[in-house]
Amino acid sequence: MRAAAALEPRGAGELADDGQGFGPAAGSAEPPHSAVLRHNASTPGLVKLFVDLAAAAAEPDHPAHDFFEQRYERLRIRLAERIEHGVADPAAVDAAWLARIFIAAADGLQLQWLLNPDIDMAADVERLGEVLIGAGWATDSAPRRPAPDAPEGEGPAPSP
Repeated sequence: MRAAAALEPRGAGELADDGQGFGPAAGSAEPPHSAVLRHNASTPGLVKLFVDLAAAAAEPDHPAHDFFEQRYERLRIRLAERIEHGVADPAAVDAAWLARIFIAAADGLQLQWLLNPDIDMAADVERLGEVLIGAGWATDSAPRRPAPDAPEGEGPAPSP
């Protein structure tokens, strides 16, 4: 579907972050989705297209159904990896669940932002990160281990 193709940059590295367009760069102190939501606030037309298409694509016979199904699966996996590498004790969090919650919050915030542009989507998702993952997430969340795509032997030093 052509409209879904217009959204592809949202998930293929439009932002200079982790190459996926939906998470902070390795070593960044930004919670998941924060950079993308900050960027999206400057592109209301694309946000509206995304919200409209995502809702319509929930129907299995919609031409964009497979696009969104695959996009959300990639997003959940990659975001869960980012969360696991952004917390001090990965065993203490359910990264897959947190990824789903962050995605749901981000999508819902985008819809609310279309109705009320005064909403600060990035600030809201940062606050959600603080509540769900801990206060240190927004200020001291550099990955405790090398990011999954970092070359061996590279990556941020462990946090004190």
